[in-house]
Amino acid sequence: MYCQGFVQVNPSHHVGAPLLPTSTYEGQQYDYQFTIIQIEGNWWVLVGENLGLGYWPKELIQNLVDGADQIAWGGIAQPSIDGVSPMLGSGHKPNENGDYNEGCYIRNIQIISGAATNTYVLPTWDNTLSYSSNTSCYDLNPNVNCGYDMMEYCFTFGGPGGPNCEATIF
Repeated sequence: MYCQGFVQVNPSHHVGAPLLPTSTYEGQQYDYQFTIIQIEGNWWVLVGENLGLGYWPKELIQNLVDGADQIAWGGIAQPSIDGVSPMLGSGHKPNENGDYNEGCYIRNIQIISGAATNTYVLPTWDNTLSYSSNTSCYDLNPNVNCGYDMMEYCFTFGGPGGPNCEATIF
């Protein structure tokens, strides 16, 4: 959303709005499906099967008109005016075995390979990097399936935040 020119097309749902219901630590978990896809040169943000939130017009990002050869997913935790960064996910760091019900998780990550065929493929470990700039406050664990077959390629992440906890995670 840092790229000016995003065209919001859905007046009742927009990027940055809270998602409800929310998962609870070691309790009920909720999934939301997000897709970023190129349609006629424009880059669309979809939720669920086909709810379009909006798009970045192809004129804004000329170097991505023919697709992209690299992608990244992650987040940034920025402190408020008082210098305290927010908790991320449940406020707990992910545990080492990758249990998805403790830290926040992103699952079933897929990449569209080839605009002509729109074939979905899983990322591979040999071309995937993980990074957390402030592991004392936030961390992430990449996993093949977060301990469950239904998760496919995924990662867990989160942390308590606090003072001096500005971070970038991907």
